[in-house]
Amino acid sequence: MPVSIVVNEPESRVTIMERRSGALAFPTVNDALEYTRDKLPDYDEIVFGTGSYHFRSGVRFDRSVRIKLRTGAVLLPSEQAIGLFSFEADDCTVEGPGIILCERFIADQSVIKSTGDRTIVRDLCFDVTAPASAGERPMRLLHFFGGSTRSVTGNTFLPNRGVVCISAERGKALTVSSNRFTNSMTTETTTEGHVQRPCHRCIELVHEGWAQIQGNRAESLGWPETDPVDAFLDYRYDKRLHVMNSESGHIQVTGNYIEDLAAATYVRLRGCAWFQITGNTLANTLTETAAEGEGAIIIEAAEGGVEGRPSNDGLIGSNQLHNLARPNSGGVFVLVRSCVRLSVLANQFATCMSENALSVYPDDAPYLSIIGNTFEGYQSPAWNISPRSAIHLYPGSNARMVIGSNAVSLFYAKSGDSPLIANASTVSGKLFDRGLMNRKTGKKPDGSTKVKDLTTNVWYD
Repeated sequence: MPVSIVVNEPESRVTIMERRSGALAFPTVNDALEYTRDKLPDYDEIVFGTGSYHFRSGVRFDRSVRIKLRTGAVLLPSEQAIGLFSFEADDCTVEGPGIILCERFIADQSVIKSTGDRTIVRDLCFDVTAPASAGERPMRLLHFFGGSTRSVTGNTFLPNRGVVCISAERGKALTVSSNRFTNSMTTETTTEGHVQRPCHRCIELVHEGWAQIQGNRAESLGWPETDPVDAFLDYRYDKRLHVMNSESGHIQVTGNYIEDLAAATYVRLRGCAWFQITGNTLANTLTETAAEGEGAIIIEAAEGGVEGRPSNDGLIGSNQLHNLARPNSGGVFVLVRSCVRLSVLANQFATCMSENALSVYPDDAPYLSIIGNTFEGYQSPAWNISPRSAIHLYPGSNARMVIGSNAVSLFYAKSGDSPLIANASTVSGKLFDRGLMNRKTGKKPDGSTKVKDLTTNVWYD
């Protein structure tokens, strides 16, 4: 459909809309945008009015621009490497309330890509109706490569198979706030029989620094067995980029609400330095096959597990963690594989039906503090559910940890364990007294106490 450009010169404003008498008419959206970019040097805003706009290829902008989609505006990306826009300048903005509709899955495509500073994407709806994906070659709706001070705020993402909603690498100061990653515009998780929508990852960060993931909502994503979600948030340190940004990390994950994901992992940090995971609500994993070595929050080294640069200097605090591993499975709410100096403080581990709520590799998690948490198990003889111990320690000999002032209920230790700690083998090392007490005997730990000797911090029969 031909489109028109109407120029209001005093306001340096360009509006793209359907054909009007007396306006400049172009056969395609690309022709109109390229004419605007190349022939109208004074424009600073492009507005899409009501209608559908099919792109033949992505459009590159090498100067600041503001693009606005009015109500009823629908942009359909091309099948090229860049679906819509490539922003190569600073101070570019794309804003709604219009819709970006992806009707085809294009492997490795970036629908919107930015390499500049101060890019803003807000108040849009990204709807992916493509039914297929290409495995390890995801389609990225927003792709930030380098740059600083980027913001993604108030958007709704309706993803699909093989889709990464927000991807950022090699940059600094990304803010992702008040977005929804969901199955529809209206369905809530409490709706009986609600429909799931596939998704690969909501947010992925590769060697990013100073990112803030705040106040987002993710719900009803992934299919157990067939189309699981890899993670809501995945961060990875890349040693090849250390020279470019030696202090990648510094990640804040605060105040997010994540529920009903068919994902073995909600948040995964690999080789992350200086991080906070605080004040979040993570609830109700739908993955039925959570196995040993899987957890809703995983903190590990850069290459996965204990290989490569460890994570360090982290806080997991004041989170509400609810029903995040399936009954009688080896999955846990928090899995600490590799982290130097980590505090797990004042979290609520609620309705734990798996064997344990928290697992630690002691040799690879030195200077760990587990203080002031509430561990609530769940027993159901009818379902043969009987959680074993709140904390599972893998074999190790160098604990160097503080475990204190935790409250434990409804965990039923097996022989050789306690309601607080399950020992895979003898775990020795230094243990520091922080309000520890065996409520059954009244005994407090002394210099000879080993982690394996603890019955509990506070135990309620």
